Amino acid sequence: MTAEGDLDLSLLDLSLLGTLSPLQLDHLKGTLALQMRLSGTVDKPVPEFELRPTNVHLRPAGLETVVQVPSGSIKLARGNLGFTGVRVLVDDIHQRESGEVTIAGSIVLDGLTPSKWGLIINGKIAGKMLMAFAPQAISQASGVATIEWAAIQGKGVWPPLSATLSFDPAAPLSIIPRALPREVSFRSGGLSISSSSADSSSSSGIPTYDIEIEDVSAVIDGEGILSNVGGSVTIRDLKPVAASVRLDVDEIPFRVPSTLDLLLTGRGLSVRYSKDDRTLRADGAVEIVNGKFIRNFDLGEVLRPTTPPAGSNRPFWEEWPELGAAALNLRVGIRQMAVANNIADIELDGELEVGGTPRDPRIAGTISVQRGTFRMQGTRAAFTRTRGNLNFSQAQRFPAQTPQLNVESEADYRDPSGRDHLITLSLRGTIFQPEWDLRTSTGYNKSQTLALIFFGKTPDQVRQSIGDTALGSDPTLSDETLSRRAKWTPLPCAQPPERRPRRCGRRAGARCRSRRA
Repeated sequence: MTAEGDLDLSLLDLSLLGTLSPLQLDHLKGTLALQMRLSGTVDKPVPEFELRPTNVHLRPAGLETVVQVPSGSIKLARGNLGFTGVRVLVDDIHQRESGEVTIAGSIVLDGLTPSKWGLIINGKIAGKMLMAFAPQAISQASGVATIEWAAIQGKGVWPPLSATLSFDPAAPLSIIPRALPREVSFRSGGLSISSSSADSSSSSGIPTYDIEIEDVSAVIDGEGILSNVGGSVTIRDLKPVAASVRLDVDEIPFRVPSTLDLLLTGRGLSVRYSKDDRTLRADGAVEIVNGKFIRNFDLGEVLRPTTPPAGSNRPFWEEWPELGAAALNLRVGIRQMAVANNIADIELDGELEVGGTPRDPRIAGTISVQRGTFRMQGTRAAFTRTRGNLNFSQAQRFPAQTPQLNVESEADYRDPSGRDHLITLSLRGTIFQPEWDLRTSTGYNKSQTLALIFFGKTPDQVRQSIGDTALGSDPTLSDETLSRRAKWTPLPCAQPPERRPRRCGRRAGARCRSRRA
């Protein structure tokens, strides 16, 4: 018995089709020419059929990607599913990116279960094709990779695979995995994939895949460059169980939101992973080619770090915990680094040893202050001669406990009477809990020096102008209280009594002598 005919796919109910397949479609059109023959006996019928697609177009739900099957033949005969000249194309209707894969060969079926494979695949696989068939794993993709050779040959549901892929700089394959929202763009080099039948250690029957990385270069988020990437990765049960990769990096960004912004360069870095301890390890030497500590400080709270703005980017170790738990063994040289915030512009250099993990780095070494300036808003002194160092200890947590600050900055100041003062600002403690002090070569302590640089007057002159105890001579006033008081400048109030601010602290009708600077 035989039957044949043509099926117009545009007449199908897509909602009904969606119940038969996990791939949801927004659009489907084209024609399937069907020839079917039934032989054998009533008890053991032998079905045979052949499908010939003609300009079949389908678009997965939510994507602009159109998958096309323009021609070819898919034939089932005597338990053998054969593919002849089947072409699968992917086009992006906006970016005009396309890829084409040709499938040839056959699959032997045991009922409806594959038992033996013999397929050959070649062509160009588009990033949009990956999005179409793996939307749960990939959020965005573009560009193409060339399949130089791919063969699926062997027995079982999961047969052995061998393949060679190459990347083209003219159309780099760019992918943003959902697990790590960073764009990785593969510019050159290639991958070789090989596998064998599943071994006894595999619980799923899935083969072990060995991936050889051959001189790959890639760009991360359009900034950092990975080059000369080579090595191997072993995957079992679709999970990595071993890796050994070497690479060079150029201007790789490392950021702690609103606090630290680094660009790193390194040569001959090593990344290793072993299933035995389930730890990713990174070894080698890197340089900070450009780095900035950008966290601002609130002078009103006596040099306390400001709170990062809402909506700051999450650090990468929160997005990918496996990277956050990687074991580090890095030597870090500082080529160019600065403190650039609301109180300082300072240039630094030094060398560090970094251990621990990206989530909890343990750092040893010293960073030296080369030059720089400090500024305190509203003061008349310019702190331009800066020296000192930042000492790191691996026994303490970064940045809460280490580094320890040992920094001094000097300013020259001449008061209105013509007397010269050498003012020294000292910083001790940690980055987020600094302890600071001021002194002068003329013997003034912190509170007296604050009066000098904020008001431009000696403590005796300030006392005479406000009719109060001289700053620095009242033992009941703490340095913190005097720091807050230094934010007020004694000036006559120009407002009428009924409009004077309450912060004036004087009764209505009295002469107001203070207002915000």
